Amino acid sequence: MNTLQTLVPPHESIRNVVRKIDLAKPQGGEIGIAVVVDGYYKVIGAVTDGDIRRAVCKEIDFSAPVSEIMSTDPICIPEGLDSRLMLRYALEKMQARKVIADKLIVVDEQHRFVDIVNLHTLYRGEDIVEKRVAVYGMGYVGLTLAVTLAENPLFKVEGIDTNERVINKLQLGKPHFYEKGLESLLHRLLDGKAITFSTSTQTQGIANVHIVSVGTPIDDKRQADTRYLANCAEQIGAALRKSDLVICRSTVPVGTTRNFFIPLLEKRSGLSAGKDFHVAFAPERTVEGDALRELRALPQIVGGLTSRCREIAAMLFQKITATVVYVESLEAAEITKLINNSFRDLVFGFANEVAFLCDQYNIDAFDTIAAANEGYPRNPIPRPSPGVGGVCLSKDPHLYSIHAADAAFASMSLGIASRAINERGGEYVFWALQKFIKSARIGQKRLKVLVVGVAFKGMPDTSDMRFSAAVDLIGRLLDVGHEVLAYDAVVPEDEIRKLGVRPVVLPEGMRDCDAVFFMNNHPRNTEFELYAGLKAMSRPCLFFDGWKVFGKGEVESVSGVSYSTMGYLTPRIDA
Repeated sequence: MNTLQTLVPPHESIRNVVRKIDLAKPQGGEIGIAVVVDGYYKVIGAVTDGDIRRAVCKEIDFSAPVSEIMSTDPICIPEGLDSRLMLRYALEKMQARKVIADKLIVVDEQHRFVDIVNLHTLYRGEDIVEKRVAVYGMGYVGLTLAVTLAENPLFKVEGIDTNERVINKLQLGKPHFYEKGLESLLHRLLDGKAITFSTSTQTQGIANVHIVSVGTPIDDKRQADTRYLANCAEQIGAALRKSDLVICRSTVPVGTTRNFFIPLLEKRSGLSAGKDFHVAFAPERTVEGDALRELRALPQIVGGLTSRCREIAAMLFQKITATVVYVESLEAAEITKLINNSFRDLVFGFANEVAFLCDQYNIDAFDTIAAANEGYPRNPIPRPSPGVGGVCLSKDPHLYSIHAADAAFASMSLGIASRAINERGGEYVFWALQKFIKSARIGQKRLKVLVVGVAFKGMPDTSDMRFSAAVDLIGRLLDVGHEVLAYDAVVPEDEIRKLGVRPVVLPEGMRDCDAVFFMNNHPRNTEFELYAGLKAMSRPCLFFDGWKVFGKGEVESVSGVSYSTMGYLTPRIDA
């Protein structure tokens, strides 16, 4: 049952029904109709804009129940038909009754409500029901979207990636990254044949909805690398047919979809975008570790080459999410994604700059920011961190600022500034170690160091180590010759070994360590006997608490242990 549509009981007042119809569009439902159902969701009538206009002309009291103006015999279609059979069935019923209805109600065998289908889209063969969807790029964005779509029986989904190793694992039901609930969902969908996986060359002529989720990294000059996007356009263009829908979901600089991606599709296919096929941009905005829930909970932004392109793309997302937000163009949708992540990176950058200032005076930045936020309604300032990593926040501010080289946009520097500050976060941690070495008068020697939390973030759960400040720290420590150990509650040990370090467990892994660095805030990374770990460390030693998840006083109470966090280091060592 599609609960995004307007369903009302027969005793609901006409006035309330009118209000609910008005709210249907921003909530992702079909506009201009409310379906009247009983307590078992059986369809007993429908109210359209036309019924409401007639009620106004007859001066019917709008506090009266909607049953007084509803149509008691709306056009209903049995579920399970494809678009062609739906259209034929509806036309036969309308011809027999000598009526025309542009909104058709889909019902099950017990005449219970299932969904609403628009007659005009059936005429044009563009209704999103019974579509075959190809999702290109089985990374975090593409795979989570593919399985979410595949959960809906209206879609047949194919996940596509040129990496044969990734495809082989997915065909066995084994995701190549950790995402809460993903592996069990993947097994269920594979068992039900709701999703398949293949390389990109195998999909030609099959899909009629193409969703692009390939990576768009930045190069050494911090410009967008569009090679994967171009290769994807080549693959889609070779398979593109009239009335197909192409949705770009990859994060790109503003104007890329219109000026780069669409021309490639048109050249390869020989078709005209906006006329022969539809193009939309719908940015991904989920957080790693909670993507499966957020795909259904977050509003979905949709912009189109034409208004019709936007409408067709919105139909797809209306099947999985409660709210679809329309923006006026492809460029507006592209900007939406960039400003979401650039703003987050900017405020994180401010917090980390505060930490650097606090460091000059050996002040705990967490306590200082908490004091500034306390009871003050025009904040909050976020907490600082030992580096802001991950693919999105490491890349998107650069894509946002990519026009800064143009004279008209020369003042666009905030994205660049925030990146410069946040990239120093990882350097700050290494510098904190040097400050401890000087304070403790250790001198130059090979240290034994433990890094805890190597994923780029701790919450929600993720095993993603891309652009992780912890990985950068490990590289620096190895470069200067230190012995490095590592632990992460989520990242598999074989992935840790690939970093050139030895995986350990806590608190045993702290034994004889000269320093331990807690680099993310995953709760399971702190589930160990702290006192036992501290007692087992060398003397003097450094305990760096990058997210302030431990008690400073508790750590400093252990003789010979120096506590450090953003801005602060224990002033003296009690060896």
